[in-house]
Amino acid sequence: FVLNNSWGSTWAAEVEWGSDRPGSPKTYFNLYNYFLHGQRHADIFQKPARDAWLRVASKDIVVIFSAGNGGWNSETGRIPVYATKYSADKRYTDEPIDYFTSIGKVIDGKAIPSNIPNLESSYFLTDGAFVGKWLAVVNLDENNRIYRSSNGCGIAKAYCLGANGVNIRSTGVLEDRDTKNGYVNYSGTSMAAPMVSGALAVLKGKDPRLTAKQAVRIILDTATDLGAPGIDDVYGHGLLNLAKALEPQGAARGAGRHASALSGFDPRQNAVAFSTAFGNGGARQSLTSGVFDKYNRSYQMKTPLQAPIRKAPSLDALMQFHHGKVSAASRTVALDADGSLFYSMSDDRYCQRGKGVSFDMFGDVQGTPYRTHLSFAKVKIADAMMPSSIHKSMWSGLGSHSRDHMQGRFDTALNENLWLGVYTGRGQLGGTGTTTRTDRADDDGSYRFDDVGMVLTHQDRTARISLSAGRFFEHGRFLASRSEGAFQLDKATGSDYLHLGAATSLSPHIHLSADYMKVKTKFDFRHNAYVDDMTLDADSADARLTVTNVIADNEHFALGYRLPLAVRHGAMAQHSVKGYDKSGNYNIAIDRIDFAVPKRHWIAHVTYMRQLKAQSIGDASFRWFIEGASHQN
Repeated sequence: FVLNNSWGSTWAAEVEWGSDRPGSPKTYFNLYNYFLHGQRHADIFQKPARDAWLRVASKDIVVIFSAGNGGWNSETGRIPVYATKYSADKRYTDEPIDYFTSIGKVIDGKAIPSNIPNLESSYFLTDGAFVGKWLAVVNLDENNRIYRSSNGCGIAKAYCLGANGVNIRSTGVLEDRDTKNGYVNYSGTSMAAPMVSGALAVLKGKDPRLTAKQAVRIILDTATDLGAPGIDDVYGHGLLNLAKALEPQGAARGAGRHASALSGFDPRQNAVAFSTAFGNGGARQSLTSGVFDKYNRSYQMKTPLQAPIRKAPSLDALMQFHHGKVSAASRTVALDADGSLFYSMSDDRYCQRGKGVSFDMFGDVQGTPYRTHLSFAKVKIADAMMPSSIHKSMWSGLGSHSRDHMQGRFDTALNENLWLGVYTGRGQLGGTGTTTRTDRADDDGSYRFDDVGMVLTHQDRTARISLSAGRFFEHGRFLASRSEGAFQLDKATGSDYLHLGAATSLSPHIHLSADYMKVKTKFDFRHNAYVDDMTLDADSADARLTVTNVIADNEHFALGYRLPLAVRHGAMAQHSVKGYDKSGNYNIAIDRIDFAVPKRHWIAHVTYMRQLKAQSIGDASFRWFIEGASHQN
């Protein structure tokens, strides 16, 4: 994949340099003939060498050449000057008598560039087949400044960069190249070039599918800029930066089950924030998502799985919300001989109905009793935070408030004790506890829901049993949880639920009630190339014992035990590219996150309430209570 070349053509000291001082002897320095006589690269190298490089160019191989050590750079360059002409081989034995800089030198009346790489490092300019797979490397010192003996990038600057090559301990040639080989401390572009070659090998080793041109582009684009801003004649693209080259480049894209880059979401936004129904079942696990960078290199990003930041309303109580009661403060309007209409209005945010209006109508049609309920609320306490509590308002600090809530219900009698009803409702809650790291300015965290169902109720003087079945729709949520990025939902989530409730009076002062609800939620993810659709099973249970008038009238004592809504079964399967297999192909990994609550949360609740005073002022009735409550989680 990488062909390192820490060698190059040696220049002969045949260019005459006249002294500025009269009577001083002439001296000589090194320079390629092609700068003096207009020779081309192709004219200098023999055909076998040119053919060999063309064969390399036809393969997926990067050719690295050191830029040479003639000192032809305009920043620190020191070009050696010799007393006499000499052959190329004698350069290693003859000592220079002086040095000059390459800035602004004019030889034989011709302007000579100040930065001249050797012929091999700039050979890619002869044929487009080499472009993008050929690199020139200059030598930088410990301060990341070009070393005095190094050539600059010059005409090769578009595919040239620097690396540290000063005082490097490596294999090298000692005084006699024929016999004394070993380890030496050496400085030169021959030491800098292997740094770049090694970096390219690391990139290829990490990402086997990387092509030669991609690897070169990454190395150049991630180099640390040095010298003049941008690509310059001295440093080219700048300093080799392997750490940055290993980082993802460009916008990250999801890498799904078909090993192709996915669109439609930003994988940096991948996150799931769980509602209380999940406990710590999801948040205690770890998940990483496979992504591609712009070169289709495989990376992994951690997907936050977090518990709710804000408290959330109890979903099971929202689903049971359609059991409206006529307020004691309601006004009564007679419709006709067969029916009456009760209505109540309130602007007290701590009352049961909230700020809004409700209507309850009773009557019969041809001897068949019916009742209807319709309410509209602008602000509604999420009274399900502690459904065993007598006064829901005491939990208002934990709950959220709904906006534009509507509910309606119609019941008809099948016989004296059996009623069949249908109900519907919809609302929007603000701040439901599913805030994630990716909150957007256009998203206030609101939670919209719809509910529709039927209920069958049997009631006599001492007992009441009801069976409800319905579907609860959540928009942008699943069981009040929020998911983003690759886990966006495709449509509203539907939860089918079955609720059984029973209440009985054991005596005039002792009452017992219990509820159980089973929920099955199926939701569709938008990006099925990344994550499978799934189904969750959840349930909740609640039992309450209430005793009244134990010591005094208008006294209320309640014991409750509750299992809040919790996920019992369900797992999410994610399909994404994570690294490579032994053959260098993408490895498609399947990650499963078990959403079941590992340890069920429970609540034991004790409440005592006593009415202190009741009074009426005009049409308004007031009751003053004292209440104490305690719960154990």
